[in-house]
Amino acid sequence: MRHGTIVLLLILSFASSIAGGVGFERLLCEYTENPANIDVARPRFSWVVSSRERGQGQTACRVMVSTSPDEFKSGNPNMWDSGRIETDATLHLEYRGAPLKSNTRYFWRVEIWDRHGTPNEVWRRFQSSLSPTCWDFRS
Repeated sequence: MRHGTIVLLLILSFASSIAGGVGFERLLCEYTENPANIDVARPRFSWVVSSRERGQGQTACRVMVSTSPDEFKSGNPNMWDSGRIETDATLHLEYRGAPLKSNTRYFWRVEIWDRHGTPNEVWRRFQSSLSPTCWDFRS
């Protein structure tokens, strides 16, 4: 019985390390999940990395922003591509792309690599708000 338990624990540990990798728990744009009214020119992106494997984590990331999630398939987003950045940082990666337009829906994708070089990705959306220059108080 004791050997069976030890063998089972070893098998589960091995399976966990194979299935390890990294995943995402939260993706935030300006501290909010899928925000509807971003009013800053350079929004900041953050995410929380999770893994069941001990010592596992992010070693690199890439953030892309586009007006359509279809742009991510081609790998050429129409607004911004950070390119691969060798970092374990997951907080406040600042947008550095083309100027955002008012009242427009954008999609952002983050791709991360773990310590084994395995990539994982996910995307979310955010909506820019109307800028004060677009306000019209004539009625």
